[in-house]
Amino acid sequence: MGRRKKVLSKAKTYLFHEVSSYLPLLEGEDFDALVEDIKQFGQIEPAILFEGRIIDGRNRYRACKKLSITLKTREWKPSGATGITPLQFVISENIMRRHLTIAQRSEVGLLLLEEEEKLAKERKVKIGEEMGKVIGKGQKIEKGQAETLTKKIDEIKEVMGEGRARDKVAPKVKVGSATLAKAKKIKEIAKEDKKIAEDWEKAKKGYIGVDAVYKKVQEKEFIKDLEVKEPEVKKAIEEKRITYKEAKEVIALPKELKNAVIKPESKITVKEAKEVAKLPEDMIRGVAREDISVDDAKTVAEIQKPELREEAVKVLKKQKEQQKLTKDYMVDVGTGKKKPEIKTIDLDMKIINQFTQIYKQVIMKMTVRLADSYPEQTKVRLLKIMKEILIHLQKELKIKGDIITAKKN
Repeated sequence: MGRRKKVLSKAKTYLFHEVSSYLPLLEGEDFDALVEDIKQFGQIEPAILFEGRIIDGRNRYRACKKLSITLKTREWKPSGATGITPLQFVISENIMRRHLTIAQRSEVGLLLLEEEEKLAKERKVKIGEEMGKVIGKGQKIEKGQAETLTKKIDEIKEVMGEGRARDKVAPKVKVGSATLAKAKKIKEIAKEDKKIAEDWEKAKKGYIGVDAVYKKVQEKEFIKDLEVKEPEVKKAIEEKRITYKEAKEVIALPKELKNAVIKPESKITVKEAKEVAKLPEDMIRGVAREDISVDDAKTVAEIQKPELREEAVKVLKKQKEQQKLTKDYMVDVGTGKKKPEIKTIDLDMKIINQFTQIYKQVIMKMTVRLADSYPEQTKVRLLKIMKEILIHLQKELKIKGDIITAKKN
């Protein structure tokens, strides 16, 4: 026991360099495995020091401390020839050796990206100064000077832009340039959004993917944008009348159709609205005002002339009104809530007779116009629509007629 204390007292204490903190420490079973490995085989790889502090080998240092073993170290010195920075060295030493998640690699990549952009900015300034030495203000450019300036401009282009820096950094951390861009956006939002920050930590531990977190960022930004541009759509999402995904499709709809979809107790789904949006404008208005159903609108849209479509919509609207009257009447009679009187039945029969006359007049007009105005295929289709309407009407009249006849008898 006394001997162990003596070893501990002689063991040198090291501080961690800030660049070493950019990679996560080993925890749990992984760290225990490292301790066991050093216990059996000793410390094979020395820890790397820079300016007397550890830049690579924190886990080896922790394991040696736990085992009361003196840490093996070596000093790292930057090379002017390669221009590699301490951060770049740490990442190059660890990125292939460590089992990092994509989120962890991306976060390390962002540190490199920040450093790369800083170096690029310094390089642009330096190139600008060199260009100023090549030619003074107001001087005539000679041929040799023009070639030099062209090279300098190409150098500036090479280091300009975040996209170029991302493309340069991404391969170093083994992630795609697009993933690095997503990670940057996530980190920016996470500064103010606690939930996104928590999700990013989960991504770094491998519980969820970078794309999953980025989708949440996109959703939050989209909804935030709706608050200004489409408050009613935002309200519909909050009240669960439409989903976030559907909202993107809704805002692309014509205004009348959009309002019909997002209103409370809407009778049209987003999927149906997308189909209706492809129809003529009069059909879109008819569906939005609930003058005509989606299925009927798609059928009537086959009629080429707007005036004939208008008459067809009127017929269908009258049919809808009559169906409602009939339905209400049947419910009242069937449940016994309302005892029909002769006066009520006579009035109902009067409505049906008027309705029948309207059907006949409209169909006669449309049939006459069909004779001269439409090709044979269209005539057949439209006459089929008329026939289906009349069959439906006859069924309704038969039901009503039986009730009325029985009551009068």
